[in-house]
Amino acid sequence: GISLLDSFVLDKSTLTQQEQQQILMALKQLQATQFVDVDQTLERLATVFQVASLNWISIDFTGWGTSSSDPSKFDTIRDAIIDSCQIQFNYFGVSGQSGVRVIEPQQIMFKNRAWYLQGYCLEKQAPRLFKINRMQEVKRIDLTFVPQPIIEKILEQESKTSSLEVVLAFPKKIAFRVYDEFDAPQIDEKDEQLYVTAYYIEDDWLYSYLLSFGINLTIISPSHLKDTLREKSLEVAQHYQ
Repeated sequence: GISLLDSFVLDKSTLTQQEQQQILMALKQLQATQFVDVDQTLERLATVFQVASLNWISIDFTGWGTSSSDPSKFDTIRDAIIDSCQIQFNYFGVSGQSGVRVIEPQQIMFKNRAWYLQGYCLEKQAPRLFKINRMQEVKRIDLTFVPQPIIEKILEQESKTSSLEVVLAFPKKIAFRVYDEFDAPQIDEKDEQLYVTAYYIEDDWLYSYLLSFGINLTIISPSHLKDTLREKSLEVAQHYQ
């Protein structure tokens, strides 16, 4: 095999200043995930590269008014992935159902403002994507597995199920939220309105999300989604009578 001698010293002159900054920035981003303790490594490399501070940028993935994520949960997941060990947890799905899942964890990913875990679900006998915030009582099981190349399959599956094209219209007065939540290429400005075309899985999460815009949203298509939101709105109104 190939290894470095214990006496090896990194010659910083082999790296350009831009490359040094890129290494430190990558570690700064990794530090924000809280998955790996890189504080000491970041400090030592900053000293080697003679960089005084990286305080010009602060990266924090937690929401406003919330506490930091439980690091022990991420540590358990990370170690299980590295050691190829199964994990068990209680999971709360968007359908309202909850239950114990046992999976072979493959990869942690950050997508659309949230952390997810990709893995092979033993109950479903299929690759699945789990939102980490909905995973509770995560425990490691000392049963190892052979990692499978399932990541591409999961993403392919997600893209196939996200097949409902939704066209929405918003008044310009809430442009701040529209540009917060949608990419610029999705947005078309016409006649004091912002039109958005997006693709979603149609479920209770989508209904709740669209209802959160209140009267500042007009559904252009599909037509059946208008009827569904009308019914959901009446249910909310009846709940508070």
